[in-house]
Amino acid sequence: MTPRMSRVHDDYLVFFGLQAFIKEYLIDYFNNEFFNKPADEVCAEYERVLSNTLGKGTYSVEKIRALHNLGYLPDKICALPEGPRVPMHIPMLEISNTHPDFPWVGQFLESLMSAYLWHPMISANVGYWYRQIVDRYYAISVDDDVPRAKALGDFSIRGQHSLESAVTSSAGWCLSFFNSATVP
Repeated sequence: MTPRMSRVHDDYLVFFGLQAFIKEYLIDYFNNEFFNKPADEVCAEYERVLSNTLGKGTYSVEKIRALHNLGYLPDKICALPEGPRVPMHIPMLEISNTHPDFPWVGQFLESLMSAYLWHPMISANVGYWYRQIVDRYYAISVDDDVPRAKALGDFSIRGQHSLESAVTSSAGWCLSFFNSATVP
C-alpha cells in the first residue's frame, strides 16, 4: 500500500489505522464470521451471494472451503510504525502470501485494507495540518491557558456516513487533538 499522490498538494500522509483493522477484521471478523462457523454454512453464504451477483457457474466455492479448512489467513503483513507522516511513493505496508495454495487471499485483503485505511489516514492528515495552524498562531491569538491539544474538537459522529466511519475518522483526528464528540 503506497500513497501515490495528494490532491491537496501535500507530499506526506499520516499512516494510521492498521492495528485497528487487523484486530477488527483479520482477527475478530474472520474468526467470528468465517473460521468459527461450519464450512458448509460459510460456503452456502458465499454461493448465495455470488450466484445472485455474478451468476451460477461463474465461480468456484472450493477455494473458500480450502481456506476454511486451513483455519487461518495465510498472509504476512509488514508495515511501518503507525503515527508518522510518510512521504508519497513510500510503501506503508506490504502483504505477502505464506501458502502456495492461496495467492488470491493477499489481493482480497489488500482491497479490504484499502477500503478501511484511507479514511482514518486522511482524517489524521487533516488533524495534523490543523495542529500546525494551531501551533503557529496559538501564542499570538489565545489569551487563556487552554492546552493546544484541546484547541479544536472533532464532531465526526455528526457527519460521517456510519458509526465505523465516525470512529475511525475521530481516532485519526485524535493523533493531533484530544477533543472529540465521537464517544464510541
